[in-house]
Parts: sequence; structure tokens; C-alpha cells
Amino acid sequence: MKKIILMTLMMLLSAVTTARAQEKFENKTLALMENIAMNSEQKNVVEFLKKADYEKVSESEEDGGKTYYFMGPNSYMMKIEYNKSKKLVNIVMRITSDFPVIIDIQTNLVQHGFVNRDYKQFHFAKSSYPYKFLTMNDEDNSSAATIYLLTKYSENYQK
Repeated sequence: MKKIILMTLMMLLSAVTTARAQEKFENKTLALMENIAMNSEQKNVVEFLKKADYEKVSESEEDGGKTYYFMGPNSYMMKIEYNKSKKLVNIVMRITSDFPVIIDIQTNLVQHGFVNRDYKQFHFAKSSYPYKFLTMNDEDNSSAATIYLLTKYSENYQK
């Protein structure tokens, strides 16, 4: 009986671990966004990002939700939005680089099994992954990009 209980617990633990497994992206931007989504909360996001060399620039509140704005290395800008229940809604990363970065990000998503669901907006999803990514290249500057990590609380998640 103890063996059955132990095996059941191990299988349950394995299933939970698989459901919340991180992708371990090679792209540093995707890896950081995923790390924030999976390993931080509204109450500790400022300290969490301080360890990644991001500094809080400002914050705002609207409809009970809270939005934080950060500036990071290489002038990367990040916006993190929480709803009134303190659940993560979106992470938005604005990257400016000396070379086009969007192709590396999109390639890394495809290498991890993400499928582009909408070729107008580059909406990447994977059925076994709890978040979606939306990628956009700046029309005026090919070395600037905006990447969104969308949670189920985002209005753009279902689109």
C-alpha cells in the first residue's frame, strides 16, 4: 500500500512539474520574461528585477491594477502589468539593438515548438505552455522590437 501511495505521489509531482516546466530559452530576453512570469509575484517583482540589473523607473495604478516600468541594461525597457487580483497580465519588453533582434527571438520560439498563430501580429503559442508571445518589429527601425508575454488574464491572450 505504501508503494502505491508513493508511486501516486511521484506521478502527481511529475505531472505538476511538467505542466509548469520552463522552456529554458537560449534568447536572454525570452528567458528573462519567462523567469519573471514563473518565479516572481507583484509583491517581489521590483527586487526580482533588481537582481537582473533592471531599475524601477515608475509605477501607476488603474482600475485596481498596477503597472511597473523598468529600465535595464542596453537601454531595454520593460513594462509589467498586474490586475486588481495581483495576477500577472502582461510583460512588455522594448529592445533596441545594433542589429535586428526580432528574428533571433522568433527563431528561438519556433525551435521550442511554438507556432505562429497570426502572421499579421506574430502571435506565438504552444499548447503545453501557459503563456503566449506576441512579437513586433518597429516599422521605422529594424533593430528595435517589442515582445509581449501574454497570460490568460490579458485581453490579447485569446486573439
